[in-house]
Amino acid sequence: MNSRTAALSVWLASLTLLPAGPARSESMPEPVGFDLHYQVFRNDKLQGKAQLSLQPDGAGTWLLTMQVKADRGLASFVGYEETERSRLAFQDNGQWRVLGYRRDRAVGWRKRHEQVDFDWSQGRVRADVDGEHFDLAVES
Repeated sequence: MNSRTAALSVWLASLTLLPAGPARSESMPEPVGFDLHYQVFRNDKLQGKAQLSLQPDGAGTWLLTMQVKADRGLASFVGYEETERSRLAFQDNGQWRVLGYRRDRAVGWRKRHEQVDFDWSQGRVRADVDGEHFDLAVES
């Protein structure tokens, strides 16, 4: 098992170990979307900007998106840019279930792509990390 496979296995295992919350009741509100913008600092120096949002996608699921872009300093010089997207379902028990995850990162000439798709009905998770494919069993 290489380091990518090990890291992916740990990440996937952590998703299945998320604590269960209280059962959803009629008084529990539906999720509310948000859109946050903030600045990114490193060593007390402004490096760029970031955005975090949670929005319904119109298909009964939600998109949690984080975008980071360096526009100052060395990080800007090497073109650091990263986007993470998670497709989530809000369940009747008040918990979120991850349906898919995608991460794209560019630093200089190096680009990295990770995509993970969960098929909870089949108990499978499929991943692509920079062209290396994984197909693993996962407990639902």
